[in-house]
Amino acid sequence: MEVQAVRQGFATAIAKVKQMKKESDGKWNKGALDTCVDNFNSGLTDLDSALEAITDHNIKTLQTMLSSVLTYVTTCEDAMDEDPDSDALPNVTNMEQKLTNLATNSLDIANQLNWT
Repeated sequence: MEVQAVRQGFATAIAKVKQMKKESDGKWNKGALDTCVDNFNSGLTDLDSALEAITDHNIKTLQTMLSSVLTYVTTCEDAMDEDPDSDALPNVTNMEQKLTNLATNSLDIANQLNWT
């Protein structure tokens, strides 16, 4: 359920960032927003793989996919940090923090699993 919550968070973040890009009027770094969308899409793919790993009881793949998801969030954050004057930064930072918390919780749970 936690991984599904992360997946929903990524889907919501993609929609919000796309909307921000659409409404930006040039005031936000569209390249950084594109980086976020691309990375969040990659996160969705890896979360699908994580859900499959749960079904297969493949803890190593699960851990790898969840770790990757955290990297995608950091990459978005780094892209936005390159444009510190962007008005979008607080909105994206809030989304990133929520995604990081959800993904970290999922990874913590995965690390506690003992599938044999």
